[in-house]
Amino acid sequence: MRAFLFKSNIYRRLVLFFMLVGIVPMVLLSIASYRITQTSIHDKAEHYSTQLMLELSDSIKRVFLSLENTAIDISYSEIIQNYLLDYSGMSIAQRRNSRNDIRMSIALKTSLIREITDVYIYLPDGEREVLYGEDGYKFSLKENYEDEFVHSIFDAGGKTVIRSYSGEHQLDNIRRQQDTEKGIENCLLIGRLVRELDSGDILGVIILRINEQILSKRLNNIDLGRDAQIVVTDSSDRIVSSTNLMTFPISNILKKGLTIAQTHSINTEPGLRYQSDEHMVLQNNIDGLGWSVICLIPYSFLDNETYMNFRNMLILLCCICVIMVFGIGVFSRRISKPLTELVDAMNLVKAGDLNAEVKNESRDEIGQVTRNFNGMLAQIRKLVENVKNKEKEKRKAELAALQAQINPHFLSNTLNTVRCLAHNQKAENIENLLISLIELLHVSMDTREDFIPISKEISYVRSYMEIMSYRDYGNFNIICEVQPELEDSLVPKLILQPLVENSLIHGLKDKKIGGQIIIRVTGDKSNIFISVTDNGQGIPPDVLPTIIQSEKMHEEVAYTGIGLSNVDSRIKMLFGSEYGLYVDSVYQMYTTVEVVLPNLKGEMLNDESVNS
Repeated sequence: MRAFLFKSNIYRRLVLFFMLVGIVPMVLLSIASYRITQTSIHDKAEHYSTQLMLELSDSIKRVFLSLENTAIDISYSEIIQNYLLDYSGMSIAQRRNSRNDIRMSIALKTSLIREITDVYIYLPDGEREVLYGEDGYKFSLKENYEDEFVHSIFDAGGKTVIRSYSGEHQLDNIRRQQDTEKGIENCLLIGRLVRELDSGDILGVIILRINEQILSKRLNNIDLGRDAQIVVTDSSDRIVSSTNLMTFPISNILKKGLTIAQTHSINTEPGLRYQSDEHMVLQNNIDGLGWSVICLIPYSFLDNETYMNFRNMLILLCCICVIMVFGIGVFSRRISKPLTELVDAMNLVKAGDLNAEVKNESRDEIGQVTRNFNGMLAQIRKLVENVKNKEKEKRKAELAALQAQINPHFLSNTLNTVRCLAHNQKAENIENLLISLIELLHVSMDTREDFIPISKEISYVRSYMEIMSYRDYGNFNIICEVQPELEDSLVPKLILQPLVENSLIHGLKDKKIGGQIIIRVTGDKSNIFISVTDNGQGIPPDVLPTIIQSEKMHEEVAYTGIGLSNVDSRIKMLFGSEYGLYVDSVYQMYTTVEVVLPNLKGEMLNDESVNS
């Protein structure tokens, strides 16, 4: 990617740039907007569907309650009670007449519930009487299913039992064919015990057969969108009723993790595939029945409008890309042409033509670069002339430096000759003075060593003090105290002499007798502390805080020309700001200058901090 950016032309870079800062964010924004809108629609659809399912569950519960009340009303009606109590003593004709009366009574009681197709009563002796419905072609269940249902009614005591069944539970006879033609093959069965009002004895079992349309009408009245499905299942997880004649096996839904429990809550399971489409699945349990209402809403319906908006936005982005590529082509040519001229001029300069200037009067950045390039060429031509002149001056300086290097050696040789004469003439004071002077001169001339042992630095200080004692007629003395283990530690060359010279010139200048300078060298494995103390006039309190930076301390001293400020700057430059000089003084009593240095040995001179 990096190689492509640096090797490609401006046009490709601009296309890539606008795609990164324009198209890519718009695509990401479109995707994010699509996802947010999709999630919002799903949440609202789920909330709306949940409310409808709760209302539908309450409606179904009210239907079952109405059917249960109807069954209770029929079983405890006076005409049914009398019929069952007098059944054994009635003739066939009396029973027929009573059943006709009962049929009329039931017809009145069920006039508002037209889905009740049959009413049967099972007598204690096992006989079954048709109280309501067709006498000619009786409705008949398969024996095992019928027996199991009747036994469940007895097991329930006085409670009403609701059961669903399909054509597979019905005997294959003419009545079943009629029911199939009428579309009432799936039905509900409601049964309960009939007890004598006074004694509570069981008189029989009453069963009502209800057309499944009593539920499907309510399901079809709810519109959840195109291809949405609503399913009612019984406690055995079998579909009792559904919209659009749905035959989807409920077990597939349950495998997705939904369970039918005796709770009044909504469970949601997205992602179920039904008829090659993913559906949002919501399930609610009907209180007290063990039945459930399950809703399947296809995501294709929920996402249709959002998808259309997303597709239109992508088409718009494609149109923008085409316009952008064309515009970038025009724009890049306006930039690349002056840049090409500038590159050609640079190539001429590279070949040695320093007069290859470019004309560009535009006020944009490229015009500014061009003007800067022309100015740079003018500066280069001027610098070339300066370099030529400086080369001539450099040759002259080298000759002068060579001559200056010869003069100190000549002076040293001359002083050695004078020392030999002084020795031959027994002038010991002059000989000693010359020895000290020659030693100091060698220190100044030696450029090979920047760091020397402390013992050698003390030796140089003694030589310097030897010379100064002849000037001041021995009015002072010097004391050196060095820890033995620190004598081989390395310090910057000529670091102590300026401090001793400062004590002589500023501290002891007015002290005629009794002047004293004490040099102490202490330390540990990490640091070295060198203090130079004189018993001179001291430093006034108002001057002490800024003594190292004061103008007086910037004055060059006699021999080295190095003041306290220069020594402090030199140490900090070599070792860092935590090292340097620290001054302590009591006016008219003493002055102490302490030098803090790292404890360096010979093998440590390669350390980067020292070399830098």
